[in-house]
Amino acid sequence: MDSDGPSRPHRFVLRAITLTFACAGAAPAQVGDRPAPKAKPDAPLPSGIDAVVARTVRVQVTRIVKNDKSDKSEKGEKGKSSASEVVRDQIVGFLLDDGKRVATFGELLEDGATIVVETGTGDLRRGKSASRDPQSGIGVVCVDPLPVVPCEELDASKCTLGTSLYVVGDPQHLGLATTQGSLAARSRLVTEDEADKKPMRRPPLLQLSIVCDPGDRGGPVATADGAVVGLCLGPYAPADAKTRPGLAFAVPIAEVESVCKLLDEVDRDHQSGAWGRSPRPYLGVWAMDIYDPVLEAQLELDEDQGILIENVFPDSPAARAGVTRFDVVSKIDGKILKGTLGLRDILLGCRVDQTIVLEVIRKGKRIEVKVKL
Repeated sequence: MDSDGPSRPHRFVLRAITLTFACAGAAPAQVGDRPAPKAKPDAPLPSGIDAVVARTVRVQVTRIVKNDKSDKSEKGEKGKSSASEVVRDQIVGFLLDDGKRVATFGELLEDGATIVVETGTGDLRRGKSASRDPQSGIGVVCVDPLPVVPCEELDASKCTLGTSLYVVGDPQHLGLATTQGSLAARSRLVTEDEADKKPMRRPPLLQLSIVCDPGDRGGPVATADGAVVGLCLGPYAPADAKTRPGLAFAVPIAEVESVCKLLDEVDRDHQSGAWGRSPRPYLGVWAMDIYDPVLEAQLELDEDQGILIENVFPDSPAARAGVTRFDVVSKIDGKILKGTLGLRDILLGCRVDQTIVLEVIRKGKRIEVKVKL
């Protein structure tokens, strides 16, 4: 042993002895004597954008699509054969306050489709029934109850242009994720005019400067604080143009709530798994606002009053009532009609089979036309 202290083996012995003495007074530990683990406090509920993600679900829609394929017979004559294929689409949805309904992208909710809803925690629910509103593009899927995390809602009119917004979706079907963008415009009017569809004007939409994916369709759009402002309709790609990255639209949350309330009134039996389409009443006209002050003066209309009928769809309520092209509708049920947006708001408060009275100016004369919606 040198003067610098004990050698390393002795140090090891001393440490071992110390450890032995420290444990000497304790009774041998038994398996049943282990103290019970302390109860962990309840985990705090998600807040902000995390709460919005917790309310977002993945929605898988399985449909059978029939395709007409032209072929040639042995005689060389052209014929058509009908082939069916199974199509699976993966979108997302937002769980409503009652936990029994999911607001989502309604264009894929066809009659007979099989719908499976999956939460972020892996809970699965099969859609019991579904309905959709073709005009707004919103659909509702009814499921067995799921837990709901509180979320705030915000009127988009209170958001300034350029406000940062987040879309919660399922890009590339990799799982729930958030994509950041900003509010580009409010009250944007978009018209669908495809070859196989009648022209249809959407309700005023929110325009988003954001690069989103088809898997984001039906996802909530929220602020960083977690206030939901709308429901995403997905990337905008009109039929006459190629993809336009960075452009998307969303239905304002107030419109989503109105549509969901309307869809609740669809005459269907939720227990039997029936499907329905929106009972939203429609007039069946293509109209435009009147911007000409000279015409307003000649027709004795107030500013922004009335609409000019550009076209009447065949076999529509307006056509059956006798509404014609170039008619000017100034009032509905005695109330001044404030343009095409005013017409939409009035019809939203009406029901199918309800009769309304139009004040029509035709060739300088004012007449009343009764229309059964």
